[in-house]
Amino acid sequence: MSENKMMEKALESLEDEIKNINFKILFLDSSVPVLVPEDISVELQLRIVAAVKSYLLGVKSMDRTYKRYKDSWEAQIERWEYDGRLS
Repeated sequence: MSENKMMEKALESLEDEIKNINFKILFLDSSVPVLVPEDISVELQLRIVAAVKSYLLGVKSMDRTYKRYKDSWEAQIERWEYDGRLS
């Protein structure tokens, strides 16, 4: 099997798996949507948010961003969830 065929098959398999995952959308203070699986822990959601925020700020490591904002983000994370209403 050629390398391209193997990649196509792997991508098709991945697409099938992704279709079965329920996601939620988090909107950060900068209004950047972040898509996360619904069933992951709050800590992992915060780490994903820290990675996105670090990237937007041009920070090379998300660890400092995570440690600095973790407590305040944890208190706000439910407000970031998109509830399906546009207001």
